[in-house]
Amino acid sequence: MLGFGKRLEAYTESKCIYSRSMDTCVLEMLYWTNQTRQIMQETRLCFEDCDSGRDPNTCKQVCMKDSRAKYTEVQDMTEQMIQISKAELSEAASATPSDKL
Repeated sequence: MLGFGKRLEAYTESKCIYSRSMDTCVLEMLYWTNQTRQIMQETRLCFEDCDSGRDPNTCKQVCMKDSRAKYTEVQDMTEQMIQISKAELSEAASATPSDKL
């Protein structure tokens, strides 16, 4: 989970500055950051609810499983956003000068 965030951050710093619109890259980073913060908050609340139950360890395992599934979904969505913007950039770069007018 954190590994993908670090890879995305490194990607943003190295690739976006040189080959893509910074606005698009910032939006991808904001999406990732906001979604992961929300997942961490939900996981923390889930853990707090587990502490008052009969079987806190099993409950926390369920919380972590749900959290991982949500992280995977956000990671996939972020990667999809990156691929779409890369494709749009490639199309724009390969357009002939008359197409750009």
